[in-house]
Amino acid sequence: MAAGAAVLSYLNQYGVVVASTHDPELNRLLAATFDSYHFSEVLDGNQARFDYQLRKGPCTKRNAIRLLALAGYPLEIVAQAERLSAGE
Repeated sequence: MAAGAAVLSYLNQYGVVVASTHDPELNRLLAATFDSYHFSEVLDGNQARFDYQLRKGPCTKRNAIRLLALAGYPLEIVAQAERLSAGE
């Protein structure tokens, strides 16, 4: 996180910087320097729908693992992600 924050802060000296992250810690580290925006999705059964509306602030949803499953990733990857998320 510290390395990412340092690189983005350095790049910010030279103009507009656009970066993508789902990490709340990186958002916190850069809150004084960068504005956060996000897209939101609706998970509906076996579909994810996006309205592509840019919203102010960091994303607060935690559905990356569900999106992996919906995208058809192997079950072993989804299961490992669930275990890691649970702190196992």
